[in-house]
Amino acid sequence: QYTPDWDCSGTNVAGLSDNIGAGQSNTSILIAQGCNGYNSPAGFATDFTSAGYSDWFLPSKDELKKIFDGIGNTQANANPNATNSNGDTVAGIGQFNGVPGFTALYWTSSQSDINPTYFAWAQHANGSQGQHSKTTFLTWRPARYF
Repeated sequence: QYTPDWDCSGTNVAGLSDNIGAGQSNTSILIAQGCNGYNSPAGFATDFTSAGYSDWFLPSKDELKKIFDGIGNTQANANPNATNSNGDTVAGIGQFNGVPGFTALYWTSSQSDINPTYFAWAQHANGSQGQHSKTTFLTWRPARYF
């Protein structure tokens, strides 16, 4: 998996949200604002196709945290016994282990609240979230609603 920078450094992209349910809208806003260059996780997410689905997006800060807490790395997972609606254990299947040679950090579609012009939120494989320079090369994790 490619490790892009967030793109749009130097731009405070209006209309982005941290909330659950905002990732798809955030991704559309990023693409409309031109934040889909060669090194863009929003661009990669919208171009992503898997299992016959092409409606993927870059999740918001709160969405990626919720995904991580449910299916993330069981070592740092807040809920290592997470199950789906069928009662199947799903903790750890997300394999939030990063890309070999890179720190396990995943871009979200949410900008920093402190300095949104130059920083965006990322999910750490240890369960925490942090604000990173938009020019930092991190990995990305697409999501889709179902």
